[in-house]
Amino acid sequence: MAVTLSDGHGKTQTLTLPTPNGLPGIPVTSGGNYTDPQGQQWVCDEIGLKKEVKVQRVGKGQVNTADGEVNEQYRLALNNPGSAGKDGSFQCFLSITPYTSWTSCVSGKSIYLKNIAKFDGSFYTAEELKALAIDVDFVYQLEIPIETPLTPAEIAAYKALTAYAPDTVVQASDGAGIKLDYQRDVNLVVKNLEDAIASMTTT
Repeated sequence: MAVTLSDGHGKTQTLTLPTPNGLPGIPVTSGGNYTDPQGQQWVCDEIGLKKEVKVQRVGKGQVNTADGEVNEQYRLALNNPGSAGKDGSFQCFLSITPYTSWTSCVSGKSIYLKNIAKFDGSFYTAEELKALAIDVDFVYQLEIPIETPLTPAEIAAYKALTAYAPDTVVQASDGAGIKLDYQRDVNLVVKNLEDAIASMTTT
C-alpha cells in the first residue's frame, strides 16, 4: 500500500508499506476498529504507524471438505490451519455458505459447515459434503491480534513525512481508510511566537 501526501498543487511525498495480503476486513455491528464513511464498522488489519506495528486482526485460509469430520448429520467440522479465531458468535465469511452464528462459522481452531443448501432446497449431509471435496475459502476474526514490528526503514520513511501548509491531501493507493493524528512541531511554533513578539517589541 502506498500512502501519498500532497499539497494539491504538485508537491508529493509517498510512503510505501508492504501489505502482501492487503488489509482485509469483516463488517461488524459493533466492536470494529474502523468505521467507513457510510458508518459501517469493520474489524480489519491495520498498520499502526504511531505504535510502529502491523496489526493482523483477520485470518484467512482454505480447507477442503474431504478433510472434514462428521460433527452432526448435516454439520461438517474442519480444522482451521491458521491462528485461532474468536468464537462462533463472531462474523466471518465462508465461500460456500453465509455465516450463521454457531452454525456455519469459525470457532477457535475449527470451521463448521451446516445446512448447506442443495438446488432442490434440501441440505447436504456432512457425508455428502466430504464426498464432494469442495475447496472452502474462509476469512475470520482472530482471537488474539498478531502484532509485527515495522522495519527500521519503514519507520524512518514514516518519520520523514511532513505536512504541507496550509493543506495536506492524504490518499491510500488501494482506497484503504486512513486515520490521521496531526502534531505541530512545538519548537517551530514557539520560535514563530518568539519572533512575532520580538518584532512587536522592536517597532
